[in-house]
Amino acid sequence: MDKKEYILQKQFRITSRDADFKCDLRLSSLINLYIQAAWQHAEILGFGYGHLNEQQLGWALSRLKIKIIKLPSWPGTIVVNTWPKGLNRLFYMRDADFLDGQGNPFASVTSGWLVFDMNTRRPKLLDAKPASLFHNEDRHAIDETIPALKFDGAPTRSTHFHVRYNDIDMNQHLTAMRYIEFMTDTYDIRFFKTYQPLELTVNYLKEIIFGTELIMHRYENGFRHGFELVNASDASVCFRGELTFVKG
Repeated sequence: MDKKEYILQKQFRITSRDADFKCDLRLSSLINLYIQAAWQHAEILGFGYGHLNEQQLGWALSRLKIKIIKLPSWPGTIVVNTWPKGLNRLFYMRDADFLDGQGNPFASVTSGWLVFDMNTRRPKLLDAKPASLFHNEDRHAIDETIPALKFDGAPTRSTHFHVRYNDIDMNQHLTAMRYIEFMTDTYDIRFFKTYQPLELTVNYLKEIIFGTELIMHRYENGFRHGFELVNASDASVCFRGELTFVKG
């Protein structure tokens, strides 16, 4: 395999659906475009959805950190450059940087993915160790570990959600971008007229299925806000996230 293929460059057009009321690219849309690029690159490198499915295995995004300079606007395009960068315990690491239509960097991401057994739902390592997974292990868009999040004290706000048809993927699980949208849906629109996201960290902890009743707790500490998504039926924690904002 040509080593040039170890890094994927993918252009996306920002559609009106990707933009918010200010015509800025939504944070959830940015995550979705990144996931699309990551999935496509995994297929090219020979360990994508189709390849793993034949072995009764699957990919799951587990942790992610993204740093933002300024989100681009609609109409426009973005370019995603993404690459796998080795293994950290059970996490297969992948980074990316993002350029706007003028070629200016506007965001960077690091993420940890798990391979899981479809029958046991338990994580495992791939039997093979393709060179493409490790060739860029010293190349970092963000040279930081992604922390396990934990929040103390009482939440500032709690918002209820119900997982419906448009929230789920082909496995009938809540899509990765909907977790992010549940976070931002805890705010009044006036908040986003004043503040914009600067940094996002997420821990995906449990799969959430169709019909689940959820509660998103928000914890505020200045410009840094923590989030904890719990199953309303048993109070089990399914997800934690942290957003840092800046006035803009």
